[in-house]
Amino acid sequence: MLIHSCYLSLPIISSGDYGDLIVIENMKNIPFKIKRIFYIFNVDINQTRGNHAHKKLTEAIFCLKGSFDIEITNSNGEKVSLTLNKPNQGIVLQPMHWIEQSNFTQDAICLVLADDYFKKSDYIRDKKKFLNL
Repeated sequence: MLIHSCYLSLPIISSGDYGDLIVIENMKNIPFKIKRIFYIFNVDINQTRGNHAHKKLTEAIFCLKGSFDIEITNSNGEKVSLTLNKPNQGIVLQPMHWIEQSNFTQDAICLVLADDYFKKSDYIRDKKKFLNL
């Protein structure tokens, strides 16, 4: 496991025939204040997403439906791979970790919660450059 990433497991509140509920709260079950939320869907099954690192941004990543694989690499080149396939389980991705997402199922929906607004300058999009930092 990478030192600066952690798994999240959010409680599911089941209401029988009314369905299930998962609550996401700033600084409670998400360890940061959420400033941006986005989701990714309709990804071609042969497509790889991510392929970048952030200098300062922290994200929590979940798979709300379907599944996809995620590979995380730290700046020392150490890697961890996992499959996200449960809506209440995710990962907190700290800054300076390279992320690659692949093997999306046709129905996959990826939810990302971020601790800051989009800033183009925060992205590192060259993996060799990232590994040399």
